[in-house]
Amino acid sequence: MKLGDRLKFARLMKGLTQEETAEGIISVSYLSKIENNQVIPSQEVLEWLFRRLDIRPGGNETMPSWFEWVMSWYKAMTNRDVPARGNCMKRSKNDASSLGMPKP
Repeated sequence: MKLGDRLKFARLMKGLTQEETAEGIISVSYLSKIENNQVIPSQEVLEWLFRRLDIRPGGNETMPSWFEWVMSWYKAMTNRDVPARGNCMKRSKNDASSLGMPKP
Protein backbone atom coordinates (compact mmCIF):
# COMPACT_ATOMS: atom_id res chain seq x y z
CA MET A 1 0.00 0.00 0.00
CA LYS A 2 1.33 3.39 -0.89
CA LEU A 3 1.19 6.24 1.57
CA GLY A 4 -1.05 8.43 -0.59
CA ASP A 5 -3.58 5.62 -0.97
CA ARG A 6 -3.70 5.14 2.79
CA LEU A 7 -4.20 8.83 3.47
CA LYS A 8 -6.95 9.14 0.88
CA PHE A 9 -8.76 6.08 2.21
CA ALA A 10 -8.56 7.37 5.80
CA ARG A 11 -9.84 10.77 4.68
CA LEU A 12 -12.77 9.23 2.84
CA MET A 13 -13.60 6.96 5.77
CA LYS A 14 -13.80 10.02 8.02
CA GLY A 15 -16.00 11.80 5.50
CA LEU A 16 -13.60 14.72 5.10
CA THR A 17 -12.97 16.74 1.98
CA GLN A 18 -9.46 17.54 0.84
CA GLU A 19 -10.08 21.13 1.94
CA GLU A 20 -11.04 20.05 5.47
CA THR A 21 -8.08 17.69 5.71
CA ALA A 22 -5.49 20.16 4.43
CA GLU A 23 -6.77 23.21 6.34
CA GLY A 24 -4.00 24.79 8.40
CA ILE A 25 -1.47 22.14 7.39
CA ILE A 26 -0.80 22.25 3.65
CA SER A 27 -2.44 23.41 0.43
CA VAL A 28 -5.21 21.36 -1.13
CA SER A 29 -3.13 20.91 -4.28
CA TYR A 30 -0.24 19.51 -2.21
CA LEU A 31 -2.59 17.08 -0.44
CA SER A 32 -3.87 15.99 -3.84
CA LYS A 33 -0.30 15.29 -4.97
CA ILE A 34 0.31 13.28 -1.78
CA GLU A 35 -2.88 11.25 -2.26
CA ASN A 36 -1.92 10.55 -5.88
CA ASN A 37 1.54 9.39 -4.80
CA GLN A 38 3.26 12.16 -6.75
CA VAL A 39 5.17 13.52 -3.75
CA ILE A 40 6.29 12.26 -0.36
CA PRO A 41 5.58 14.76 2.43
CA SER A 42 7.93 15.65 5.25
CA GLN A 43 7.70 13.80 8.55
CA GLU A 44 6.16 16.88 10.15
CA VAL A 45 3.40 17.12 7.53
CA LEU A 46 2.71 13.41 7.90
CA GLU A 47 2.39 13.73 11.67
CA TRP A 48 -0.14 16.55 11.30
CA LEU A 49 -2.14 14.65 8.69
CA PHE A 50 -2.08 11.47 10.80
CA ARG A 51 -3.42 13.45 13.77
CA ARG A 52 -6.15 15.03 11.67
CA LEU A 53 -7.17 11.65 10.26
CA ASP A 54 -6.73 9.69 13.51
CA ILE A 55 -4.22 7.34 11.89
CA ARG A 56 -2.28 5.26 14.38
CA PRO A 57 0.71 3.06 13.63
CA GLY A 58 -0.15 -0.58 13.13
CA GLY A 59 1.13 -3.74 11.55
CA ASN A 60 4.66 -4.56 10.53
CA GLU A 61 6.56 -6.23 7.70
CA THR A 62 5.36 -9.76 8.48
CA MET A 63 1.83 -9.05 9.73
CA PRO A 64 0.04 -6.27 7.86
CA SER A 65 -2.38 -4.17 9.87
CA TRP A 66 -6.11 -4.42 9.44
CA PHE A 67 -5.97 -1.03 7.77
CA GLU A 68 -3.58 -2.32 5.11
CA TRP A 69 -5.86 -5.28 4.45
CA VAL A 70 -8.91 -3.03 4.11
CA MET A 71 -6.95 -0.80 1.72
CA SER A 72 -6.06 -3.77 -0.48
CA TRP A 73 -9.71 -4.82 -0.55
CA TYR A 74 -10.81 -1.25 -1.34
CA LYS A 75 -8.35 -0.99 -4.24
CA ALA A 76 -9.42 -4.38 -5.59
CA MET A 77 -13.06 -3.28 -5.51
CA THR A 78 -12.51 0.16 -7.05
CA ASN A 79 -10.19 -1.24 -9.73
CA ARG A 80 -12.62 -4.09 -10.48
CA ASP A 81 -9.78 -6.54 -9.92
CA VAL A 82 -11.65 -9.85 -9.67
CA PRO A 83 -8.64 -12.06 -8.74
CA ALA A 84 -7.59 -9.63 -5.97
CA ARG A 85 -11.15 -9.50 -4.63
CA GLY A 86 -11.15 -13.29 -4.51
CA ASN A 87 -7.90 -13.27 -2.55
CA CYS A 88 -9.38 -10.77 -0.08
CA MET A 89 -12.43 -12.99 0.40
CA LYS A 90 -10.27 -16.06 0.98
CA ARG A 91 -8.20 -14.16 3.53
CA SER A 92 -11.28 -12.95 5.40
CA LYS A 93 -12.59 -16.53 5.56
CA ASN A 94 -9.25 -17.83 6.83
CA ASP A 95 -8.94 -15.03 9.39
CA ALA A 96 -12.48 -15.62 10.63
CA SER A 97 -11.83 -19.33 10.90
CA SER A 98 -8.59 -18.85 12.83
CA LEU A 99 -10.44 -16.63 15.31
CA GLY A 100 -13.17 -19.23 15.78
CA MET A 101 -15.76 -17.09 14.03
CA PRO A 102 -18.27 -18.40 11.50
CA LYS A 103 -17.06 -17.96 7.92
CA PRO A 104 -18.71 -15.14 5.95
